[in-house]
Amino acid sequence: MPQFYFNIYNSEVTIDEEGQELPDVEAARRVAIRSAREVMCDGVRDGEVTLSHWIDIEDDQRAPILTLTFGEILKINP
Repeated sequence: MPQFYFNIYNSEVTIDEEGQELPDVEAARRVAIRSAREVMCDGVRDGEVTLSHWIDIEDDQRAPILTLTFGEILKINP
């Protein structure tokens, strides 16, 4: 199973040193979305969310394969 790494860029930079084995890129995308939403929940509790923060997904060679901004994975209703 392929290995994926999830680096988080928000008020701090968190480089994933362990990674996760997942079946494919779509599964990695789902993990990144879930992780970003967890980070945003912490921000909401502190009264701030920055939609331009992002998560980079890298493959087992540490090559970037996908970037997700917090803003693109959140639907905001009025």
